[in-house]
Amino acid sequence: MSHGIVQFAYLVATVLFIFALHWMNTPATARNGVYAGVAAMTIAIVVTWAQPEVVHHGWIALAIVAGFVVGVPLSRVPLTAVPQRTALSHAFGGLAAGLVGTAGASSEGLGSTGSSVAFAEPSGKSARRCRCTRN
Repeated sequence: MSHGIVQFAYLVATVLFIFALHWMNTPATARNGVYAGVAAMTIAIVVTWAQPEVVHHGWIALAIVAGFVVGVPLSRVPLTAVPQRTALSHAFGGLAAGLVGTAGASSEGLGSTGSSVAFAEPSGKSARRCRCTRN
């Protein structure tokens, strides 16, 4: 695949990601946002996978399978638990950014800890009890 085609495909994927985020803001266009996000991720994966520099295809396949194994059960979460699921997703995102960014300690690791607490607090799964007082 030529460099120009690859760059154009990445540009299209980027624009689709931006539209996906914009369309997710309104319930009327949220479904289009999901479709745009799926199309953008599919384009990005296929174009990256088609690069001649990619020689370890098994790792990409393993990542896709792992994404399905984690994502499908999370997609079936009831609407009343969406805040906890979102916090858990943010925790995984912070953890992934921390792992990719550095091999040692990073500030993103602290973000994943905070998101983990945000996941556990509303559902009562935290060992820590809030000592909040009302004014």
